Amino acid sequence: MTAMNREIKQYDGRPIGSKEQSKRLVLDLGLNTVESRIVTELDTDTLTFLEKYPLYGVRYMEFGRPAQYALTGAEAAKFLEHHLPKEKEFRVEQSLMKYDARNMLVQGEFEWGGNDTFLEGTYNVERGHSLKEINEIGRPLGQWEQYLSRFFRVKDILMLHRLVNVVVELTLYNCSVGMWGDDYIVWELRNKY
Repeated sequence: MTAMNREIKQYDGRPIGSKEQSKRLVLDLGLNTVESRIVTELDTDTLTFLEKYPLYGVRYMEFGRPAQYALTGAEAAKFLEHHLPKEKEFRVEQSLMKYDARNMLVQGEFEWGGNDTFLEGTYNVERGHSLKEINEIGRPLGQWEQYLSRFFRVKDILMLHRLVNVVVELTLYNCSVGMWGDDYIVWELRNKY
């Protein structure tokens, strides 16, 4: 898949009530994400998928439940085998943890209010400084230019898809990643925390 053959759409403000609705909306809007699937049993298709990538993430389907990151295919299969009898389903997705140490520029939960307010939320950049902290610390702008350009890139992504008043869990990279080969991944969309 390439960016040239996808349709870029804008968010229409619909409620997002579940992780499955979130994932479907990410795909519907043409946002860059990773390959994933819903797993209800450890069948041949699931085991084949667990051989495709070096690392996987396994997420519960309800908001607020802890995800398992950076599992090998064998570790993910063992986790699923242990938890599927108790849980109805999981989302299993390609993990990009191998890119995070070298290629991650910023990650966090972003919310753009659609007005002059830039972004609100939590961010993780070097030493954990958020944009709000950058403004409050009062350091010369030149020391923060590399970070500001990252936040402007995030804002461009949110504006393109009109992601206003929705929490966007996003990671920005300095390389091509995901289904569309963009420089970002949208992991999840939420109407509230």
